[in-house]
Amino acid sequence: MDELVKSMQLGQSVTTVVTLWSVIFGVGLSAILGLWISFLYRKVQFEASYSQSLVHTLVILAMITSLIMLIIGSNIARAFSLVGALSIVRFRTAIKSPQDIGFIFLTIAIGMACGTRFYAVAIVGTSLISIVIFLMHYFNFAANPTSEEFLLSTVFHLNIDYENALKPLLEKYFEAYSISYVETVRQGTLREVVYSVRPKPNISDKEIFDEMAKINDNLKVSLRKINRAIDIP
Repeated sequence: MDELVKSMQLGQSVTTVVTLWSVIFGVGLSAILGLWISFLYRKVQFEASYSQSLVHTLVILAMITSLIMLIIGSNIARAFSLVGALSIVRFRTAIKSPQDIGFIFLTIAIGMACGTRFYAVAIVGTSLISIVIFLMHYFNFAANPTSEEFLLSTVFHLNIDYENALKPLLEKYFEAYSISYVETVRQGTLREVVYSVRPKPNISDKEIFDEMAKINDNLKVSLRKINRAIDIP
């Protein structure tokens, strides 16, 4: 019985020694790798889903995760305490693109590796994953070769129900569509609506613009081709 108590006490006292230099190196390396991942995100992410705040978050998240892992070390009690503290946090920010989730998990993994002092794993892993991401983007991997995707942007007055107003046009001219974002413009006097769309065959820009002009009182309309849109069903 005495031996069991001693072994339990010994287990509680075993913690990773954290020095000032380990904190500086671990958090610093995670910041550098996080900056690289944010740079890669800027290069491969398409315009409709790009978020500057997410770029900043990727760097911060890598550093925070690294610091958390350094604090926890091998102390199980700290780990459970941290889980309990973080369980009260609720995040309600919508993720615009599934690719954003991959970048978030990548920065968390980088922070965990740096925080647990697996520096070589963090560097090599980041390098290999970055190469794969860049190659998929460069060769437009798994793109649909039979269709083109566009961003349809238009402006409405605030009192217009844009969803019901646009539905007949979208169903008439596009084989698939998905709303990307909605925001107010011109100091809140107008509403800009952007859709990711896939036009039907033999549909001209003029047909779309002429029809749109009847709906939005001849306000701004644009149709831009993109390499990849936000998942159109």
